[in-house]
Amino acid sequence: MTKPIRKIVMIGQFLFPSGSASAARIRNLALGFVENGCEVSVVPTAPLPKSASQAKPNLPGIRVFSLSKYPGSGFVPQRNSFLRKPFWFISNQLAALRSRSVVASLIHNKNCDLAIFYGRSWSVLSPSLNECRKNGVTSLIDVVELSSQFGGFGGGLSPIYWDWQRMEKKIASHFQGVVTISRGLQDYYQQRGCKHTLVVPSIEGWDGGQSSSIDTETPNEKLRILYVGALLERDSPSSIAKLISGFKANGYLQFDIRIAGKYAETSEGKSVERSWRAQKEVGSSVTFLGRLSDEELAREFSRADFFLLTRKNSMEEACAFPTRLVEYIKAKRPVIVSNVGDIGLYLKDGVNAVFLDEKNPIHTAKRIEHLSRDKIAMTNMITNAYIVGSESFNRRNQCGRIVDFANGFIK
Repeated sequence: MTKPIRKIVMIGQFLFPSGSASAARIRNLALGFVENGCEVSVVPTAPLPKSASQAKPNLPGIRVFSLSKYPGSGFVPQRNSFLRKPFWFISNQLAALRSRSVVASLIHNKNCDLAIFYGRSWSVLSPSLNECRKNGVTSLIDVVELSSQFGGFGGGLSPIYWDWQRMEKKIASHFQGVVTISRGLQDYYQQRGCKHTLVVPSIEGWDGGQSSSIDTETPNEKLRILYVGALLERDSPSSIAKLISGFKANGYLQFDIRIAGKYAETSEGKSVERSWRAQKEVGSSVTFLGRLSDEELAREFSRADFFLLTRKNSMEEACAFPTRLVEYIKAKRPVIVSNVGDIGLYLKDGVNAVFLDEKNPIHTAKRIEHLSRDKIAMTNMITNAYIVGSESFNRRNQCGRIVDFANGFIK
């Protein structure tokens, strides 16, 4: 009789427990495994800034192995410094070696039944992966987007490009299974020889409640539609502009598109902001909030009437899955969303979401306006979305599927 998986080690290029979307993904996976009765060890291979390396997360059932003791930890050169790229290369290699020794110790002390990797760099992940393979530890990799999403890093002139290409080629032969965030990614890796794949979308903890705490009444004089993002090309900011035009074509002016996020930190985002501010039709209907603290963002969530989630209809976006969608559904407000990739697998237009009609934004705007006035229809849409979320985006359920998937590789 085989021993079921109970001790899981998560290894990869992420900050933990807080940071970017990757940190949220790893945190929810780790918590989901704990909710399934597993013990979890987290080994970040990313060079940690001083603030992160000093953090002491209080997550019962999860051990975090800080890599803050290797040389260079906590020091990051200025963005424009010529030292920045060499620093990141060297510190990544040091972190990779340090994480390998941590993984070796966990295996030696029988604290690793399953290893789950996250990241795209072969040079960073391979030392720990080889340690797992040498000791017969089942290894999976969690993939959330195509490498081409990042523009190739200069193509063949960049060592990062070739490092990532090598990882792409090694996945089928060096991992027993691949966990993907979407059907598009699943197809992509199956076509490249990966026989064992499992789709796990964005996940969150779920309290099981439905309509009991839904409140569609807000103190807003204007209809508040909240967008959180960077206004990059992949975010399809043109879809937001079209929706604004749709509202105005209907003669509806009592709305406020509130833009929060890191748009001011990128050239693309800054360009969109400048352009919209210069256009009276668009700029007069948009409030730029900038990057908000967690507390400020929570206040915006509580006062929003709708959430807006736009995405470009491209191969890269079809293979990704928006983390924000799950947060919006949990916040119990109707979601206006681009039907790209797997969205249509989970949501149905008019039932649990409003799909953006790119070809007819006037129609979309009219539907939103009518829905805002029909509190019963709005409550039904929120309830239906919450039910889907509690079933499809529930981290306990999805992590249980991963454990069952991995158990199938144990002989």
